[in-house]
Amino acid sequence: MKKLTLSLLCLSFIALTTHAQIVNIPDANFKAALIAYPNYVDLNGDGDIQLSEAQAKTIIDVSSKSITDLTGIAAFTSLTSLSCNNNQLTTLDVSKDTALTLLVCRYNQLTTLYVSKDTALNSIDCSNNQLATLDVSKNTVLTILDFSSNNLTAIDVSKNTALTQLYCTSNQLTALDIRKDTALMYLDCFNNTLTALDISKNTALIDLRCFSNQLTALDVSKNTTLTSLECYLNPNLLVVCVNNTQLGLTTSNPSGWQKDAATSWSTSCASSIDESYNVTIAPKLVHAYNLMGQKIIPEQVKEGIYIYHYSDGSVRKIGKFENVK
Repeated sequence: MKKLTLSLLCLSFIALTTHAQIVNIPDANFKAALIAYPNYVDLNGDGDIQLSEAQAKTIIDVSSKSITDLTGIAAFTSLTSLSCNNNQLTTLDVSKDTALTLLVCRYNQLTTLYVSKDTALNSIDCSNNQLATLDVSKNTVLTILDFSSNNLTAIDVSKNTALTQLYCTSNQLTALDIRKDTALMYLDCFNNTLTALDISKNTALIDLRCFSNQLTALDVSKNTTLTSLECYLNPNLLVVCVNNTQLGLTTSNPSGWQKDAATSWSTSCASSIDESYNVTIAPKLVHAYNLMGQKIIPEQVKEGIYIYHYSDGSVRKIGKFENVK
């Protein structure tokens, strides 16, 4: 009987201990924000966050609370939405919060952000931080990603095929491959150092802002749903390829279709042109042929695709344009 009583007491103690386990939250501002409105995590009013209280919470907003450390967030295993904007965070690890669908951590000082375990994330806004790298390869259901105003030189979004909105302005991107992001509707990639941008597969694209880059070619003729394009401040961009409908929009809605004065709209661009090649800096031309294999004089052709052989051994398909507007 004594053994049974002792066993029951031990079990009761373990249960009470588990129920009353306190979450370690070293940042006083973070703890205070969890206890205060609108979070109200401290349901029993004891001034601490019990593990059970943390595990029951689904939405937290601790924005603008002068928080430097989010240690303790791992205990919130049911969390679906976390907003921690405008703090002084340098590191954010939400790898234990695997139920998260929304993460907003803009305007911090983040140099590291761990989201690779958060495969349910639908939206990430980590703009205005100091991130040099960002791994979103495991976040395959993302529809919105905003990492504007960071320090990234590259990003792999090839696994994020559900993306509809991508905002990557004011970074140091030299390339951006979005060919697999065919659901993309809104793309802001201005103020980077992009020299090329292939959007031929992004046929759902509605709005594109790629100004203030180093683009040498741009073809939007396949983007039949595009209603707005801003591609100015690209000093090496001489021609933007558009379809006939888009050409009409450049006249009827000029504020929605903005380019440099030196850039021309053209409906005569050939889709098979090698856009990475700049003919103005090509090696010496040796031979030129039309697609029938007949030698031609380049200066006398007006429109079509031609095969140019250069002195460095390279062979290129070159487009000649006519009716440039």
